[in-house]
Amino acid sequence: MTLDMTGNELRIEPYSLRSLGNLIHLDLSNNSINFLANTLISLTKLKVLTMDNNKLTNIDFRRLPEELTDLSLRHNFITTIHYVPQSARNLRRIDLSGNMLDFISGSGSVNMLPPGLKQVDLSNNRIAFIQEGSLAHMEKLALLDLKGNQLTELKEGSVLGPKTRLRLFLEGNPFQCHCGLRWLLHAKEKTSPVVLDLPTLSCSMLLDENHRVNLTVADQLNQLICKYESNAQNIVVCEKLRFDRLAELPESVTELRIDSADWKQWNIGKLKNSLSSLKSLTQLQFSSTSITKVPSQLGHLSQLLIAGNSLSQLTTEDLKVLDKVKKVSLGGNFTRFTCYCDSPSPLQLWLREKKNRDKITSRLDVLQPIPVTYKDRTGFGEDL
Repeated sequence: MTLDMTGNELRIEPYSLRSLGNLIHLDLSNNSINFLANTLISLTKLKVLTMDNNKLTNIDFRRLPEELTDLSLRHNFITTIHYVPQSARNLRRIDLSGNMLDFISGSGSVNMLPPGLKQVDLSNNRIAFIQEGSLAHMEKLALLDLKGNQLTELKEGSVLGPKTRLRLFLEGNPFQCHCGLRWLLHAKEKTSPVVLDLPTLSCSMLLDENHRVNLTVADQLNQLICKYESNAQNIVVCEKLRFDRLAELPESVTELRIDSADWKQWNIGKLKNSLSSLKSLTQLQFSSTSITKVPSQLGHLSQLLIAGNSLSQLTTEDLKVLDKVKKVSLGGNFTRFTCYCDSPSPLQLWLREKKNRDKITSRLDVLQPIPVTYKDRTGFGEDL
């Protein structure tokens, strides 16, 4: 039996509902109900309850019928859900989209989800934090919608637990380009959660929050970085660093990133001297700076990431520096290398060797000045 009581300006569930023992589906949407009484507990056969567009601020699962399988509470004002063991044991689907939840917990009784759920919609809330282990007790969960929340990062441990491969929706969150998001793009296990809207996700640069990029692109350009300055003294991230302050960098630095440095007048010799004193440096990254050449005297580096700069055509001397590193990033929005068909550039010749192409971690944009396809007998053509 189904009962539709939508749009009746109700402020509480009618007491007369207690007598409807055979009720299976009840719709109380579009009313003004602001809290749940104990009226619904007596509806022992109720399977589906819809209370969208009311004024509920919290939910206590103990006030819901034990046999309930589907619960929709869309567009209320819910900030808190209360769960205790043995309540909502048969609940399989819950829709809490458009509410005011700001966190999900993995312990206690507040904002903890019932264990039997298979589908959960938490889209368009205010969720900024999901505790690690929040889904550890939810072995049956198959679908979790977190679109339109306030997540800036999401640890894999926060969504592990389901026995089947969890499907996630994450679009519309203000993610930061943090290394903690790499798991979204590089699943380690076959059972790792899969993000169904991954191509649409974006993130803000850690050093420029107003600059948002596609998450996949950020990963390709090695822009998913850790907030090193807060957890490691030998890793330094500098924004808009003055050229004359390079000498003040500590000698113990192992990883150095310099971003958005507008060096209008800079001396490659001084740069060499400043960097050569950093004997422990293994990874160097310049991003959105005015460097036009590859810094030399860096034979101790393992990674040189200089994508997104105004690099000019690379010389033989530049490429000798790249020979000494294991990984190199050269692409980006401002870098263009010209490909000559009749007279290959040093970069073209360098890229003919597979070991050199394997070093490149970013896509190179190559400009072909004449409309002729060049392809040598190595099979390496104009698409460098």
